[in-house]
Amino acid sequence: MRKESGATLIELVVTLGIAAILTTQAVAGLSRLVRVNQLTTETNRMISALALARSEAIKRGVRVTVCGSTHGSACDVPGGYEQGWVVFEDRNNDARIGEDESIISFYNANKDDSLTIRGNRPVASYVSYVSSGVSRRITGGFQAGSITLCNEAAGRKIVIGATGRARAVETTCR
Repeated sequence: MRKESGATLIELVVTLGIAAILTTQAVAGLSRLVRVNQLTTETNRMISALALARSEAIKRGVRVTVCGSTHGSACDVPGGYEQGWVVFEDRNNDARIGEDESIISFYNANKDDSLTIRGNRPVASYVSYVSSGVSRRITGGFQAGSITLCNEAAGRKIVIGATGRARAVETTCR
């Protein structure tokens, strides 16, 4: 007589249950990782735009401004930069794109609907660099502040210092 070997139905159901639990945990962790990576990408995009504006201001010898923009042709985003932003040569020092001012670069909106990008009061609507590479308000006053990027997974803050240099730090979002 031959002896049958194999798994019983109960063993199979328990194994599938454990596999389902582990898969659920892995997917949740992967989703969070994707959100954190999206946040990091947007932080790096904003820092590169600020660095570009600063270097172009020095190179061109004129004011260069970064402002929120949905289409890259006007500074038209009240409240946040999550709809996109534009870097442009601001020859008339008004933080608005004029007809004779060239657009240096445009950054499209992110696909992450939960992402918010908000500047505190000094940098809420624009960040502007003069020919020496320091950030200045259009009135000529000192401009430093922070831009906070948040999604449901994490938060980053871009701190713009006294010299106009931008750096990122982790932060918590409400």
